[in-house]
Amino acid sequence: MATQRLGEGGCSRTLAERALASGDCYVWRECGGLSGYRQEDQGFCALHPLLHIDLFLFLTSLALFLIFLTLFPIFPALFLTFIVLFLTFVVALFLIFQALFLTYLAPFLTFVVALFLIFQALFLTFQALFLTFLALFLTFLALYLTFLTLFLACLALLLTLTLMEIIMRDRGSKHFVLSKMALTQVSSNKCAGGYQKVYEHESVELQCKMKFAVYLPPKAETDKCPVFYWLSGLTCTEQNFITKAGAQQAAADNGIIIVAPDTSPRGCGIEGEDESWDFGTGAGFYVDATEEPWKNNYRMYSYVTEELPKLINSNFAADPDRMSISGHSMGGHGALVCTLRNPGRYKTVSAFAPICNPIGCPWGQKAFAGYRGADKSTWEAYDATVLAASYDGPKLDILIDQGGDDQFLSSSQLLPDHLIAACSAKKIPVVFRRQPGYDHSYFFIYSFMSDHIKHHAKYLNA
Repeated sequence: MATQRLGEGGCSRTLAERALASGDCYVWRECGGLSGYRQEDQGFCALHPLLHIDLFLFLTSLALFLIFLTLFPIFPALFLTFIVLFLTFVVALFLIFQALFLTYLAPFLTFVVALFLIFQALFLTFQALFLTFLALFLTFLALYLTFLTLFLACLALLLTLTLMEIIMRDRGSKHFVLSKMALTQVSSNKCAGGYQKVYEHESVELQCKMKFAVYLPPKAETDKCPVFYWLSGLTCTEQNFITKAGAQQAAADNGIIIVAPDTSPRGCGIEGEDESWDFGTGAGFYVDATEEPWKNNYRMYSYVTEELPKLINSNFAADPDRMSISGHSMGGHGALVCTLRNPGRYKTVSAFAPICNPIGCPWGQKAFAGYRGADKSTWEAYDATVLAASYDGPKLDILIDQGGDDQFLSSSQLLPDHLIAACSAKKIPVVFRRQPGYDHSYFFIYSFMSDHIKHHAKYLNA
């Protein structure tokens, strides 16, 4: 019998050799495995006792596998049964809650919805009522405003008719007689074919009653006429010019309206206004006062340049685009200042013995200190010489007549040389006529008044 050599494997070599020697089967574990060998030309030998243990494990596993195959169909059935029972439970629970909802919650929700709809209907009803009342209120408000507007319009018309008596003639003349609330006619006299009148009114600027004289030439009955404004001197009223200057005939011949206001506010009750002849009453100096107690009433500049022209233009046949201005002494100063401060407003200007440089003479210094205060820089706005030095307006043609024997010329109150020098430097034409033998009175003014009216007519009627 041939012997097969055993390989290396870690099993007992002695046990293997004994098995070969006895001719039995042998077992040799190679790396933990089982290998069966037999002798050549012999049948299968009996198994080793260790092989019995492996066979038992195999058969046990096979039996468990067969049992699993037998029981496997039962698990899907159990799973499906569990699913069906769970779904049945869920459906039953849903049906129970649905029944509870329908039994208890549905009526409650129905009640809530019904209540909501009722309140909504009430809200819409009240809203409609509110809008209706609002529309009625707005309608009545519109009616009220309409009637209020009509009432105010009627009141305004009534006041206008009260202020002016329209188309009423005075003694057959065609001149308007104005309501006493606007203008009160003080006097009216036929003169040189026209009418010399005096009116009184409540001044807004001066806050007192003021008088002014107006000469209406015959032409004013049918056409608008240019206006010649005359400013009188210290202590004068509107009467001095209309009774002494003799300007009416020349004005009638040239179709010119003459307006001569008073020289200051009167009766204002200001302490000290009547204490001196060259300050206060009759000496407004045609400035706007800024000092107490004069500043509320003594505003002659604004009265002459603003309030009075508006009054004349709205109540007489005056052409607002054709104005000129003239004056005497303090009034000559005023005429020059009004012209130089308002370039282009007056067609021309003239003056008799004007105060030409008031900040350099005693009259002007006293008046300006009282009306304008201690700051002399504020005086310059009312000084013709200063204004001429900075004039930059339309070309002027200034006519000045000066009496050769005027006592105020020799006492350095008038200072015409200062004005002439300023005008020469600015190339402002000035016709300065020194009239020998004449003084400062209205006799002097009367003597050359027609020349001045002709000078103004040349520009007013151009």
